[in-house]
Amino acid sequence: MRSIKVILSDFAAKLKRSYRRFKLWQRKPFRYLPSPTNHTCYNCGQKFVGNYCPTCGQEANAKPFTWKSVKDGLLDVWGLGSRSLPYSLWQLLWRPGYFIGDYISGKRHVSFPPVKMLVIISLFITIADSLLSLNGTVVEPTKVVNFSGLMYYLQTISNWLDAHDEWGTLMFMSMFIVPTWVIFRNSPRHTRHNIPQGFFIQVFTSIHMLLITSLAIILWDVDLSEQLEHILVVLFLTLLYDYKQLFGFNWWGTIWRVFTVILASLGFISILDCIYDLLNDIANHNNLWDPISGLIYCTAVTYAILAAGHAIDGRTWRKRGMLKAVVIPLCAASLAVAVSMLIDWFLVPR
Repeated sequence: MRSIKVILSDFAAKLKRSYRRFKLWQRKPFRYLPSPTNHTCYNCGQKFVGNYCPTCGQEANAKPFTWKSVKDGLLDVWGLGSRSLPYSLWQLLWRPGYFIGDYISGKRHVSFPPVKMLVIISLFITIADSLLSLNGTVVEPTKVVNFSGLMYYLQTISNWLDAHDEWGTLMFMSMFIVPTWVIFRNSPRHTRHNIPQGFFIQVFTSIHMLLITSLAIILWDVDLSEQLEHILVVLFLTLLYDYKQLFGFNWWGTIWRVFTVILASLGFISILDCIYDLLNDIANHNNLWDPISGLIYCTAVTYAILAAGHAIDGRTWRKRGMLKAVVIPLCAASLAVAVSMLIDWFLVPR
């Protein structure tokens, strides 16, 4: 009996050591060793010590072309050369938040170019989906709807986004840029990140979501993108895992912030939907008060969510007082909601 306890104790100790090594690798996976030998640059002839020429930036190990150079050139077209695509995807699966943090903090060479990576992954998914759907699938004809003027261009953009999943996903995730920027401004890591950094955060998050949904189809034959509740669950878990590593809050702090970000992002999506309905009613000469009341309502609710989340996150209610930080923004949002309800009651035809 004692030997079993010893075996279990040794196994638990090995698990702890493995987990510590894994956490250490998650935080610091890259090791850069300088080259101590002297080099002569093949490009400009400069003599230097190090990995790169200080004059033109060419690598120190650049050599005359061989068959290996041909292979690397062909592989680089699909991201399998330097800063390889599979290596970046591996990093994004096992240490997504730390990986994103490395990139936005200036370590650009740790990753394959993110926008290009999103396009290539979506292209692979589209090709695989097309091959799998060729087995006896009948494609229904698309219903033709005539639009004119501005609505024609809006419908053209919408159809194009439907046909290009990578840009549709990025368009959807771009709704999370401003809420993330507001709610996570006072995080322990990457404090006050800017909007361009937020763009690349959402590009990496989009890739991570595409990877998860693709793995679910490959391993379990489950399409997580078919139902809204599945999409929201995958979105919440992906953002929770990514943002926990990226911004450094504890689990509870990350959970309520991610929940707030999702609510505010859905508010932004609702605002765009109301704007689309408004433009549609303008084009068709319909009554405009219905989309206007919806636009005011969605804007007010989204503003209230962001104001409350920012007040709690930044502790601004302690610095500025509860009245200025929380009460006044919520009262302004409530007033706007009341105005939208009055418009809906008295000006929208029944």
